[in-house]
Amino acid sequence: MDFAVLRRHVGETAALWKGRPPIVARAVDLAPSGFGLVLKTPAGWECLQIHLTPEQQGFRLSPGWEESPIESPLTRMMNQHLKDGRIEGLELYETAPGCANDRIVRWRLVTRDAFFHTSKRFALIGEFTGRIANLLLCDADGIVIEQARQTGNNRPHEGYRPPAAPSANMLNPATASNELLGEILAAPPKTWPDRLTAFSPLSAKELAFRRAATPERDAVALLLDLAVEATAQEIPVRIYTPPGRAPVLSVFEARHLVAAGAGVREAATVNAALAMLETELLRPKRLEALREQAKAGFERDLKAKERLLEAQKSLQSDYADAEAWRRCGDLLLTHVRDIPPRATESRLTDWEAGAEVVIPLDPLRTPAQNAQKYFHKYKKALRGREETARRIADLQGEIAWLREQIWLCENADSAADLVALPSAKPGRRRGSHTGRNDAERARAAAKAVKPLVEIDGCRFYVGRNGRQNDLVTFQIGKRGDVWFHANDVPGAHVVARRPGGTPTDEDLRRGAVLAAWFSFARQSSKVPVDYTDIAHIKRIPGGGAGRVNYTHQKTMYVDPADAKEILVSI
Repeated sequence: MDFAVLRRHVGETAALWKGRPPIVARAVDLAPSGFGLVLKTPAGWECLQIHLTPEQQGFRLSPGWEESPIESPLTRMMNQHLKDGRIEGLELYETAPGCANDRIVRWRLVTRDAFFHTSKRFALIGEFTGRIANLLLCDADGIVIEQARQTGNNRPHEGYRPPAAPSANMLNPATASNELLGEILAAPPKTWPDRLTAFSPLSAKELAFRRAATPERDAVALLLDLAVEATAQEIPVRIYTPPGRAPVLSVFEARHLVAAGAGVREAATVNAALAMLETELLRPKRLEALREQAKAGFERDLKAKERLLEAQKSLQSDYADAEAWRRCGDLLLTHVRDIPPRATESRLTDWEAGAEVVIPLDPLRTPAQNAQKYFHKYKKALRGREETARRIADLQGEIAWLREQIWLCENADSAADLVALPSAKPGRRRGSHTGRNDAERARAAAKAVKPLVEIDGCRFYVGRNGRQNDLVTFQIGKRGDVWFHANDVPGAHVVARRPGGTPTDEDLRRGAVLAAWFSFARQSSKVPVDYTDIAHIKRIPGGGAGRVNYTHQKTMYVDPADAKEILVSI
């Protein structure tokens, strides 16, 4: 988003809020990365989304948003200071009257104390200046309270310092003389953004293209035409999609991009253009990239676990001869007097098999000592067989869980399902002082998980990743709720709750259908789904988030396609 687009966006948004300032209900972290203020406006609920990543850098208003399950320090401070406040104004940040810094926006907010009837003023400052973007919360005196990124320019508890203001040798095209503008435009186009304020590389390329296309026209006149287009409110905002390049937003006609084969889409406002850019172009690509990134981590773990499983199975096959070693020991003790000293082997008849057995011996040991060696190998094999069986069972459980996480990643519908990968162990984490902090975070995250659907008073909660499965089952679910999971295939945890009552038979059928739909067996026509009271679900100690054992289950066979009539109400 260049300066011209941002300037128009600020003007349109300020006009929208004029005379009816929105109220800040709460601050949220957005998925996959961003910050939001949930606003109560005369038109309803909206979210002021503020993003710092290169592809989304800027702000926009949206009736919907995806909350991240992780709360950042900046969001906590915004909730502490800005909740129930009003946005009084929005403008481009100026270091001096009439001297706006490049792509810096300030939101002015005021909060009122209901008891003391006092007011406090704050400012949110968004620096959308390219790679080094930032969002800062400041008090009325401009002291930084908290910021999204640590930069060398600003620190908490110090006065806000904007990025470097335009240098003295830069000229404002709106106030500079034609002679000076002509002197600047006589230089190569790549130098223009360094000499003219609010003049982006996109503007420079467009002006150079127009000058080459119409050499009979004066370059200064072309520059002024471009400036008029960039400030005209009635001209539609355009989204250009050049082949093999990122989409470009422009408030003037970028003819050089059209000449290069770029597709064009139009919107009436910058906010509408940003919404179109997000939903149609950026979000699908970002979601696919997040899916692949999330899958890659689980797939690496899966390959490592599968290698360990093969190693344990190999060990188990080595221990399969335990009974043979015991029989060797028994035979040696039985024929201890018949074995000559320093023998390297003994040929004895196995009375169980009825065949001759060749038993290797250590010539430095007596026959009795050789027998004890075989008994020792027998006991070691028994212990090894039990241990490998336990390890194989654990690894098979972990592999099943990892495959479930991979399936959930592949079928995630939003970035919020992917930004917080489930931890390998849901207990105390490194860096937390007490387990209580983790429990508080889990309770806070559970509040963000809403019922997928509510039908006839019964609420159905569906986990969309390992972490959500854990929250749905152990934070949201209570005794009396019914828990569902497709039998023996990767899938989501589903919890059915009927407040003040017990889920009916129809509720159970719907819960089973949802569990079948949100599972690997979605394409089947008959899927077995286990269900039980949530009191019978136990977390596997040390297992990944969402790994459970359950008892007292019943099984219902359902058709996943029946979920379509349930989901149509969403």
